[in-house]
Amino acid sequence: MSAPTSRTILWRDFLASALARVGLGIWGFVILFELMGRLGGAQAAAIHRYGSANLWMLALGMSTLALPLLLWRISVIRRVLLEGRPLQAKVVQCQEQQTMCAVWVEYVLEGETYQRRNAVRHGGPRRLQIGQQVTVMVAPNAPHVGFVRELYEDS
Repeated sequence: MSAPTSRTILWRDFLASALARVGLGIWGFVILFELMGRLGGAQAAAIHRYGSANLWMLALGMSTLALPLLLWRISVIRRVLLEGRPLQAKVVQCQEQQTMCAVWVEYVLEGETYQRRNAVRHGGPRRLQIGQQVTVMVAPNAPHVGFVRELYEDS
């Protein structure tokens, strides 16, 4: 399997998607706040004067946290899917929530049973069924880290 694109990971992986939305959302709010302060009259200008610096600091702080985490998440998923050890696993639970779907799989490596949860956005992956056999790509040096290959394949 070739590695999924960053776009595919952002679209399918719940954590990567959430980190990207937080980063874009806070900067969208900063831009909106700046526009309102400049175009909104005297009262908006007064609020803008006192809140602008704090909002910029908040946006920079959140970006400083979110961007490295996002890049780390994408690189881990790509690396494990490219270099990981493929193992057969069974879907043991699928839990749909409002904004995501959590898929639990169970696999055996060197006699030890592991359970791994992958959280994906709705609309990204094809549906998996309980009992379905899937392939989990497991990190070479961390058997508890694995990603269901079928959830990240380009359709």
